[in-house]
Amino acid sequence: MKKICIIIITLFLLIHCGESFRPIRNVPEKAKKVVLFLDFENNSIGSGKDNWDGLRRAIPSMILTDFKNFGTYRPVTEDARLSALKELKRVQQGILEDRGIQAGKLASADFILSGNFMEISSSIAITAKLTDVQTGEAVSSSSQQGHVDSILNPPEKSLIKKTSITLLSQTQYNPTTNEIQMIADVIETKKIQAAVKNYEGEIIMDDVALLKKSGKSAESQEVKSLEEKANWKFKSAVSEDPSYERAKQNMEATVSLLPPAF
Repeated sequence: MKKICIIIITLFLLIHCGESFRPIRNVPEKAKKVVLFLDFENNSIGSGKDNWDGLRRAIPSMILTDFKNFGTYRPVTEDARLSALKELKRVQQGILEDRGIQAGKLASADFILSGNFMEISSSIAITAKLTDVQTGEAVSSSSQQGHVDSILNPPEKSLIKKTSITLLSQTQYNPTTNEIQMIADVIETKKIQAAVKNYEGEIIMDDVALLKKSGKSAESQEVKSLEEKANWKFKSAVSEDPSYERAKQNMEATVSLLPPAF
């Protein structure tokens, strides 16, 4: 079991650390604030509930990437994140934010990144918040809205970049104008559908990791079926954007888990 967990953690480090990373501020690793992100709530109405569901993971993950690139924050370890996810799934009752804070304490996080989005008739509103795990108080918040095309474009003014910069600007690490531009310059993909598919795949792979962490055999039909589904999502993302490095690394990681084709 221990060997399986190590393999899982290694896989997810590949999946979640493949994006561009260049810290702007040179802060010692131990001095960085630790963040656990929660998947954002999808409050969309109609077809948007399914069509944009990958944004539940895409929005907070991209924001956390900006935080990492800024250099003053780092994510919780992958093992701690999976343990926190397992706890959230176990405790189904209660307000998500309150359960998230408990998960944050379990993961030894300093902050919780949480939020929601709502898409209606091609318009989208994104709300995000950074909460102190110890006090339960929000240290920064952001509300952005616009057309769905503006979620990632133009990169320097996208809704996600605006959210990241707004959240950072309200903290003690208020970025300078030059640093804001540097944050805006690092992009993951310009293709929103590629991002949606990739993060749908990452959500599925979390389910795989949690099943394995709970003792499910890596060879079980349930696990293999989910891995195949995730791989198809990653392939779709790469098809949408052949230059999407994160999706390509995810695809390669899941291919290594699947049985060879004859």
